[in-house]
Amino acid sequence: MCARRAGPAGRAVPAGETPRTELDHGGVAVQIAFLRGISVSGRRMIPMRELQRVVEDAGFAGARIFLQTGNVLLPGDMPAADARRTLEAAITAAFGHDVPVAVRPAAAVRAAVEACPFDTPEGVVVYAALWVEPPDPERLATLATGLPATDDALAVGDGHVYVQYRGGVHTSPLSNGLLERRLRVALTSRNLNTLRRLAELAGV
Repeated sequence: MCARRAGPAGRAVPAGETPRTELDHGGVAVQIAFLRGISVSGRRMIPMRELQRVVEDAGFAGARIFLQTGNVLLPGDMPAADARRTLEAAITAAFGHDVPVAVRPAAAVRAAVEACPFDTPEGVVVYAALWVEPPDPERLATLATGLPATDDALAVGDGHVYVQYRGGVHTSPLSNGLLERRLRVALTSRNLNTLRRLAELAGV
């Protein structure tokens, strides 16, 4: 069972999430960073408390960590590309891991949720695989060509690939790794519910 802490109004808050209902950004624009392939144990371990410190020391005062999969709300108006490079360098220096980071404006995360072309009936989940850097347009245009036979489906969005999983995320041939090999860029995937909650926390 995940450790929980008491949040506002008695709300239970999962470990790794700051107990606030909304990021206090004082009207400043918010971006969201998505770290790829980290864990709270094992070879690529990055403790969330340490990540919080590293992010703030990198110049993002008031940043907020959400969940233990590496989602960081960043107040400020630093360009996304600069924020990505700053975070990647800081994480490598602090933890010794080369961790790709995708950065999106909070409004773009909200737009990604609202533009999802797939339904989510019971037993079906949708993820968005966000690319760290834009893939080659030709590779993106032919992404769906020659895929393994599956009931799962994908669609290209603005800065990401939606994947609808009907039979389970971990057993699907449409894995994050497959998409990375075909597009030849780093991708980091998030459940649409996580993206929705992040957008809410960012106040968009």
